[in-house]
Amino acid sequence: MILILRKTEWQGLPVDLAVPVGEKVPPRALQWLKAYAERHRRPLLYGEQVVDAHGYTGEQIVFGYGPPAFQVWASEQGKTRRGLW
Repeated sequence: MILILRKTEWQGLPVDLAVPVGEKVPPRALQWLKAYAERHRRPLLYGEQVVDAHGYTGEQIVFGYGPPAFQVWASEQGKTRRGLW
């Protein structure tokens, strides 16, 4: 995974972005990132590669992890799925 700190900002809070180098962010790393996001009140965006019968499509699904208002903001930025603190 590639972790980009302070990729953007939301309501004065830094938003971190985790980009998988394979299909998904490794589960253990994602668990740690979510705990870090909660502990430090840093909303998190993370992606999964879209894979079809022919392999990687070049598209990603982006998930948002943070408070409800962040979820609304993240949804407005593009396709995201919600994960609340």
